Amino acid sequence: MKPLKGSDFTPAPQGLWHGVCVDVVDKGIVKSALYKPRHMIQIRWVVDADPPMEDGRPYIVARMFGYTLAGENNKLRPFLEAWRGRAFTKEELMGFDPERLLGVCGQIQIIHNESKGNTYANVQAVLPLPRGAQKMTIPQDYIRQEERDRREELEKHPNGNGNSSESESDSYEAAEEDVPF
Repeated sequence: MKPLKGSDFTPAPQGLWHGVCVDVVDKGIVKSALYKPRHMIQIRWVVDADPPMEDGRPYIVARMFGYTLAGENNKLRPFLEAWRGRAFTKEELMGFDPERLLGVCGQIQIIHNESKGNTYANVQAVLPLPRGAQKMTIPQDYIRQEERDRREELEKHPNGNGNSSESESDSYEAAEEDVPF
């Protein structure tokens, strides 16, 4: 599954859709006109929106966060707590690994925002799936960003070391629990 760019981009429809987390991307230190430079992550989901894209592929939506679960201006922690359906304990906060989000399903609320003549689909919130709802799985053709980056680097430097610590057959399916992460 390859991402859309430029004029091929069609925003996901507004609404509340079932989705699955397919990627957590460490963006490193990001500079912004609004904030001082800070460490950011991007969480990505595939959503089962209706209608799907014209070519039949599902939509991919994403949201950026400062990479911290501490502080009063933190947006990531309350977002994750709404998604998981309860607050983190102190122990859970200390050992939280965002990779645990991979394969976790939820109800993704998408709203549209207009900017400079373009419409953007923004993830407003993620809520737990209702009990008994069918869970989605990560599409087999989805390639995580770190893998895309690794492949791009290998193409630039074909004589480099292509070893990977991760198997392409790794499964990211979430465990059957009331609290998904």
